[in-house]
Amino acid sequence: MGIFFAIAAIGADVYFYYLYSPIFFYEDTDCYMRALRIIDWLQDFQWQEKIFPYTNAPDGFVLHFTRINDVIWAFFSLPFMPFMPLKEAVYNGGLFFSPLFFVLAFLSIQWGLYQFLLPVQNKKAVYFLTMIFILMMLGKMTSVFDFTRPDHHSLMCAIFAFNVAAVLRCNARMNYKLLLWSGVASGCGLW
Repeated sequence: MGIFFAIAAIGADVYFYYLYSPIFFYEDTDCYMRALRIIDWLQDFQWQEKIFPYTNAPDGFVLHFTRINDVIWAFFSLPFMPFMPLKEAVYNGGLFFSPLFFVLAFLSIQWGLYQFLLPVQNKKAVYFLTMIFILMMLGKMTSVFDFTRPDHHSLMCAIFAFNVAAVLRCNARMNYKLLLWSGVASGCGLW
């Protein structure tokens, strides 16, 4: 049932994107800046950070984004690269970035709640918590997971959701081996 709501929310995003796509492609300027950074990286493949020349002329500046975000975005751009220019491929690949992390965050929370609420016999509590997450995901109180916002915040939210789910599962089973992977995910989020 949870995956149905996640897919429905993504479908609503796609619908509104195509409804308003003549007006904009991405929601804010940070997304375009990240896309330009990825295009530059894909053209020269220099892993280390370099000065971003498109702002703060004539000096430029170093952006606060990391390569883990760039690698994931570039991965989504790969299917488009044989069929269109690099710029369009990166722009189209970015449209899949946040919805993927939306689904991963939603499934992580469902995974953690299932183990945590398994011994609970109170159906009202299960219903209440499920409705909170459905409203949070469908209503999208923030635009973090928006279809037109490929952003590192969606990656960090998915990592946070996994960490919460891991803690819930570990507390329910009193098995703390999963917390090691939660720590690794937190380290990736800090990176």
